[in-house]
Amino acid sequence: MKALILATIVVATAVHAQQSTPCLKLTKVKVDNHVLHQTDTTQLHLTFVGQHCYVFRGSLGRPNEWPFIDFKNVPGMVIESTHGLDASRLDQSSDGAKTFRAQELSGTFNVTAVSGLELGEYKIPGEIHYKVVDSQGTMSNETLAFEIPLKVKESKPESFSDEHPVWARILLPLEIVALFPLWILAGLISGENC
Repeated sequence: MKALILATIVVATAVHAQQSTPCLKLTKVKVDNHVLHQTDTTQLHLTFVGQHCYVFRGSLGRPNEWPFIDFKNVPGMVIESTHGLDASRLDQSSDGAKTFRAQELSGTFNVTAVSGLELGEYKIPGEIHYKVVDSQGTMSNETLAFEIPLKVKESKPESFSDEHPVWARILLPLEIVALFPLWILAGLISGENC
């Protein structure tokens, strides 16, 4: 019986040792204006940092093997990349090998809410797909799943000048021209100095 328990512990330890932690970690999430209003667009900035590892960013022979982010479909939201992922903290030793490795990736995305989107808190699921490069140049595919919390609020009420831009331009000078003489007349009638 003791041998069976010991064998189970050894197998569990071996399985746990084979499960590696992902290279990248989502370290920074910034949402412009902190919320998303219905029928509005906000920008989402994400930063991923490698934990003592490098991510394959491309090479002269394979320039299209960039990491990419895939957002899952959230009904009522449209998520688009403004441009691909930017790489920073590059491995300077990889320049001679014509292989580019990065330890930090960042990207900016536009998130647009449609008019019928329900108010409340959402979690936008996504995955980043990338290749990890070890010190010998061996590559392995990895995927990191993440969720971005986002609050959706009621759309901003439009002001008079937004709804009627022509009237707003006409009424302000008209108010100044009409109210200034009335202010002088009121001062004369009340006996105050203008």
